[in-house]
Amino acid sequence: MPQGKIKSRFSLDLGLKKAIQKGKGELFCNATDLLNTMIIKKEINGQGFNYTSNDYYETQVVRLGYSHKFKKNRHKRLKAIE
Repeated sequence: MPQGKIKSRFSLDLGLKKAIQKGKGELFCNATDLLNTMIIKKEINGQGFNYTSNDYYETQVVRLGYSHKFKKNRHKRLKAIE
């Protein structure tokens, strides 16, 4: 049965956010694998063969977004009148 190993891998990610609208809203931006270094390197050694591969995945992603905090409804309890 062939035996092998998967070598180490790494990536550089970055994210920023900014509160707006007096703290009720937030703009954000984040990105993954900025340097495109997420490569899966494999080495497999079997009887009579050696296999080496470098697999590149679609890991570079940039996200832009907005979130809004809605005000919570505060209900007052009504006391029953006796």
